[in-house]
Amino acid sequence: WSRFCTTWPFILLLTLLLAHLALVVIHRLRRFSLQRDGAFVLTHGGLWLVLFSGMVGAGDMRELQAVVDTQQETTFALDRKRARMVPLGYSLRLKEFVTEQNEADGSPVQYAATVWVDGKLQRVAVNAPLAVSWDEDIYLLNFDRSPGSLEVTSCLLQVVRQPWKHVTLAGIALL
Repeated sequence: WSRFCTTWPFILLLTLLLAHLALVVIHRLRRFSLQRDGAFVLTHGGLWLVLFSGMVGAGDMRELQAVVDTQQETTFALDRKRARMVPLGYSLRLKEFVTEQNEADGSPVQYAATVWVDGKLQRVAVNAPLAVSWDEDIYLLNFDRSPGSLEVTSCLLQVVRQPWKHVTLAGIALL
């Protein structure tokens, strides 16, 4: 599916759809009446904004992976698509890793890591990412135990940079 979404026919059709939506909204705005055309313009304008920010933002999004441990700070992350290390702009270090378990059967319910982010303690958990900035979130992916022990010594964090995230959310709000 990801290959199909980057083919020239798909991009051409998406561009034509965006042009058509823009022309339809502009046509309605020429003889705009809030009562008659308000919902139409908001809905179609929101759809245009979502599609446009998704198309343009897909090229700007970056997914990085950083191994964070208790021994030393990490200031770089791996960009797997480009196969190179990228500076984060801040430092990460693992303070502690907690596994919350179900009282009934002892199965894991939640994994969470307390991480130093530039000297400030922050919590990152599965399904509860840490927002570092308006366009950057940190997700907890995995963890590693020290050999022969139950103590977690490192964890794998995914840093997702999405500069167009809030434009997409604005379009969804308009919809």
